[in-house]
Amino acid sequence: MHLVFSGGESTSQQLPELYALVAKTLGCHYFNSAQVVQSSPIDGVHLGVEAHDQLGRAIAPLVETILSAPA
Repeated sequence: MHLVFSGGESTSQQLPELYALVAKTLGCHYFNSAQVVQSSPIDGVHLGVEAHDQLGRAIAPLVETILSAPA
């Protein structure tokens, strides 16, 4: 592994909690996609076709709720 990425995996595991905190602070909605899908084993970063489908199905009800809420 290249040194520039050293410790990256453990650091990235902290991101969901930090993003949730920022979203709460700013009054924004937050959805942790890692609870629904995993990155493709091909490159470990991007989502595969099935994961995109799973993510869309998981987040669609939340988006509907957000968009149908009174302004």
